[in-house]
Amino acid sequence: MDKNPIFSERANHYDIFRKVSLIIKNQRPLTLEAKLEIVELAYNANKSGKRRRITKEDYIELLIKIHSDK
Repeated sequence: MDKNPIFSERANHYDIFRKVSLIIKNQRPLTLEAKLEIVELAYNANKSGKRRRITKEDYIELLIKIHSDK
């Protein structure tokens, strides 16, 4: 995909997908900071998060709570 660039709105989505994939690939296990970075990158992709059932702030709070319980 990197050799054949996309020239539309999907180019931005692909760039986000690529960054998130690299974070997941290179960091095992995922830290809280990595998960928060993924949320920041990907939450508003695809129609600016209009159909999300949970807000980004609520999702971040949930991640923090899950990591503090460990």
